[in-house]
Amino acid sequence: MDGLPSGKQRKGVDDLEFRTYEDLNRVILQNMSKLPQDIDLVVGIPRSGLMVASMIALYRNLPLTSLDDFIEGRLFTSGMTKPKDGWIADLHDARKILVVEDSVASGNSILQAKEKIKQHSPYADRCIYLAAYVQKSSASLVDLYLEILEQPRIFQWNFLQHGFLIHACFDIDGVLCDDPSSEQNDDGPRYRDFLLHAPLKLKPQRPVKYLVTSRLEKYRSETEQWLAEHDIPYEQLIMMDVATAEERRRLGNHASFKAEQYRKHNDAQLFIESEDAQAREIFHLTNKPVFCVESQVYYCDIGREHRIVQMAMRKNRVKEFLKQFRLIRYADECRKSLKHKLSENGGGGRNAKS
Repeated sequence: MDGLPSGKQRKGVDDLEFRTYEDLNRVILQNMSKLPQDIDLVVGIPRSGLMVASMIALYRNLPLTSLDDFIEGRLFTSGMTKPKDGWIADLHDARKILVVEDSVASGNSILQAKEKIKQHSPYADRCIYLAAYVQKSSASLVDLYLEILEQPRIFQWNFLQHGFLIHACFDIDGVLCDDPSSEQNDDGPRYRDFLLHAPLKLKPQRPVKYLVTSRLEKYRSETEQWLAEHDIPYEQLIMMDVATAEERRRLGNHASFKAEQYRKHNDAQLFIESEDAQAREIFHLTNKPVFCVESQVYYCDIGREHRIVQMAMRKNRVKEFLKQFRLIRYADECRKSLKHKLSENGGGGRNAKS
């Protein structure tokens, strides 16, 4: 099993690890040149593995298929603009097949995929297995990985299905539904209509511990009705207890209100916020992780990130020292070798030259 060299390896991290689409794209690009050069087909394990496989296939201009289609002997069709020079015409032409999963924890998914290919595909011996993220304990289940990432961890593409939501706070407007327009936000009948009929945006699949919103307490019944109609699972709804939207605007405390709730609930370990300015303020007021849906930025512990940077700098300094040490040692060996050759030719230094 090989870990691709530029993949990160973090040990003993107790804090929540969060990876965004940007992080995934970066770690794939860092390792593209290190993937085998003779891959002829990329196979994705649905659903998230298919996303990673698609990115690799696009960067390498390789044919792509899903696990089930691979078992059935089918390749995905490609767009009219995609050049297909060197593409295999059929599965039996593939020299090496890269089977891709987004992450491996317990290993159940990757082991099931391996068994399925072994039982139903004649090309099992041509397959190698890659996961973008593995744990140290599961790294041996794949041939290649991009980063070792220990638990607890969440990915941007699976946070709505993650059991960790029982430790999370969610904003409502801008996350579960869009923000009201200025016309809708009249603190009257149009706003009430918005609360009851706002289209669904993101839908958590697991219970969210706290819904923390700047909506006014007087609109609790409308909010609860909307949540029930959209089957949003949650434990507690926390709303701002002021009389009017005008007073809320005067206070201007949207972020500080959310931060106060986040800080005082010790079991809350992640806040999902809609607006970037509020996300930054919530993070700075609590020093607890915040993910912003608007900017797609994950704000986390400054101290821990600083320690990671310091560790990387120390590693680079050590590498530079070793590089210089090896050069000095090599130069010294060269001088000794040259001196020995000169002495064999009749004495050292200037006498040998004459």
